[in-house]
Amino acid sequence: MMALFIMLAPMTFPASAMDGDLLLEILLEKGILTKEELIQIKAEEKKREAAKAAAQTRKKPEIEVRVKKEKKADVKASESSKKKSWVQFDYGNKGFTLATTDGLFKTKIQWRTQARYSFPERSDPRNKSAFEDNEESTFELRRIRLKVGGHGYRPWLKYYLEVDWQPGRDFDDDSEAASARMIDWRIMLEKYPWAKLRVGQWKINFNRERVDSSGKQTMVERSIMNRVFTIDRQIGMMLYGRVNPGTLLDANYYLGIFSGGGRGMAKNDDDNMMYVGRLQWNVFGRELKWRQSDVKFHKKPTASISFGAYTNKGKCTRWSSGGCGNLSGFDKPADVKDGRYQVSG
Repeated sequence: MMALFIMLAPMTFPASAMDGDLLLEILLEKGILTKEELIQIKAEEKKREAAKAAAQTRKKPEIEVRVKKEKKADVKASESSKKKSWVQFDYGNKGFTLATTDGLFKTKIQWRTQARYSFPERSDPRNKSAFEDNEESTFELRRIRLKVGGHGYRPWLKYYLEVDWQPGRDFDDDSEAASARMIDWRIMLEKYPWAKLRVGQWKINFNRERVDSSGKQTMVERSIMNRVFTIDRQIGMMLYGRVNPGTLLDANYYLGIFSGGGRGMAKNDDDNMMYVGRLQWNVFGRELKWRQSDVKFHKKPTASISFGAYTNKGKCTRWSSGGCGNLSGFDKPADVKDGRYQVSG
C-alpha cells in the first residue's frame, strides 16, 4: 500500500479527468492496481466531484446576490448624480449663471455699481446759471443695478429685467423718490434672425449713444446733446431683424410703436402713440454692436450707415431714465394739457 500511495501522489496535481482514467487503466494493466482498487478509486473520485459541485452551487447564489446589490447601488448613485447635475451653476464676467442640462432654461444674475465723487458741479453744466450757483462737493451712488436675463422653454424665447436701486432724491422730495425702480423689463421672441419681436420697456433702438450701457460707455457720462435727442425708455413693442447678412445689402431694421410716456408710464394721456423706425446698412456685411465707439481691433473693416426717425404727440418734450420730462424753455408735463406737444426727430 505504501508503493501505491507513492505512485498515486502525482494524481493530486491538476489534470483532466481523461488523463486520470488513462493512468488508472495503465496501472491496472501493469498489475499495480487490482480491479477492486480501481473501482474504489473511481467511486472516491466521483464523491469528491459531487461534493465540489455542491459547494459551488451553494456559493453561486451568494455571489449573484452580492453582484445584484452592487449593481443596484451603482444605479442609485448614477440616478442621484443625474438629479444633482440637472441644474448647472457657473460664474463669469457676466455674473452668476443657472442653467438646465437640456439647454431649455437659463438665468444670468449680475450686480453693477457706479460710485462717483464730483466737484464743483454734480453734472455737466448746461446753462449760464450753472456757473453762478454754489460749488457742490458730492459723493454719489450713481447707479446700483441688478440685472436678470436669460431664456425659458426655448433658447429663442428670451427675457430681461433690470432694477435700479439708486438712492437719489432732492431735499424737498419724500422717501418714495429714493425707492427702487424697474427700469427694464422685456420679452424677446428671436427664433428667426430676420423677424424678431420685443415687448416690454427698454431703451428704444433709436440712437447709438443712449442705447449703449452706462457700464460700457467710452466716457464717464454721455454727451450733453444726448439729453436733447434721446427718447430713452418706452413701453410698447418692436419688430426688428437682420436681412441679407454678409452681403452688400446687409441691413438691420427696427419698427416700433409705444405709449410715449417714458419709463414707468403705463397710462397714455391720449390716443396718440409714439412711432419709431430705424434702418441700418452694414456696409461691409458685418454688424457693429450698439456701442458709442469701436475701440477693438478688427482684421476686416466694419462700418454702418443709419437713418432713424420718431414722432410723438403728448405732454413730454424730453425723456430720461426718470421718465417723461421737459427741455429747457418748455413747461413741465404736469402743467400742460393732454397732447400739448408734437415732438419729432
